Amino acid sequence: MMYIGKFTNFMDAEKAEKYDQVHLDMLWYIMDLTCIERFVTLESFREFLIRFFLIRDKSVNEYAIDVIDEELIVDGFIGDKYFALKIEDLVNLVGFAKSDAKYNIKGSLDEFTGDFIFKLPNIKFSKVEGKEKTFELSSQVIIYKFAGLGNLLQLENCTLKFTHDLTQTAQIELDGAIKLANFIIKRLPINLFEQYNAAYPIVGQTIRERYLKEEEIRFDIFKDMDQENLAKIYELLLNKETADLFRAKGEDDELKDELQWFNEQINFAYGVKHGYIKLSDKYDSLINEVDVNFDYDYDMLLGEDCELYSTQHIYDHLEMGKWQHLLP
Repeated sequence: MMYIGKFTNFMDAEKAEKYDQVHLDMLWYIMDLTCIERFVTLESFREFLIRFFLIRDKSVNEYAIDVIDEELIVDGFIGDKYFALKIEDLVNLVGFAKSDAKYNIKGSLDEFTGDFIFKLPNIKFSKVEGKEKTFELSSQVIIYKFAGLGNLLQLENCTLKFTHDLTQTAQIELDGAIKLANFIIKRLPINLFEQYNAAYPIVGQTIRERYLKEEEIRFDIFKDMDQENLAKIYELLLNKETADLFRAKGEDDELKDELQWFNEQINFAYGVKHGYIKLSDKYDSLINEVDVNFDYDYDMLLGEDCELYSTQHIYDHLEMGKWQHLLP
């Protein structure tokens, strides 16, 4: 589970207050497009720049002179509001995060260039025909509003444009983006990231640098464990009739749907057994005590009214200690 928003709790509050919401909203949007959750290290700062330079709809040479002469990374309008980000601004905003993710960079640079496809967010706000004072909102509008990103509702009127994809990116463009990013790195204050780490050591201690797909941990209860042991767990959690039905039908789609909630509890128990989930009474442990690489369904582990339970409560409620030995 990951919450999005403009997180400034691990940065200089006075510096954050220098910037109005349109600048922070646009920085958030660029970070979202580049799959950078925060830049708090030399590697994450550098890769943020490289990715951003690559996805712009201009050749690096077209705006490199602005970066070199004016230290201007980007500027433009969103609606009638002007925004600009210079090297100095990015330095001031080291520690700004677009989410509470437990990593700084999503994927490798190669994965990013292979996967990137630009699509303007679906921002729809319209009156429902025949219903007075009733409006239809797209899910993206709701997400932006709840995340405090109201300026992004004007993205259709933004002068900042992006390339559709990076599949045809020439090596000369990649080299140019890397060269320009390296130029900026050399202009940064000495020991910038060492000083940040000293001021906020918890970030380096709890946040990993990069999330990679190949490191993702997925437990498939139908393929990765003994099916008779799985039937025994169903017998303990539900009843013998359900367990026997599973023994007879196996991976029946209708039965799998009926057992979906229980299967997620079994996945949770597997995570605990192998150390991917730490047992804790802390109210937010289902968010903060789960390995970032472990695949689990957060919503399925909430209560009937979306109550957030601790990992210890979830474990104890289904007495997982009594059947955890049946898991691989």
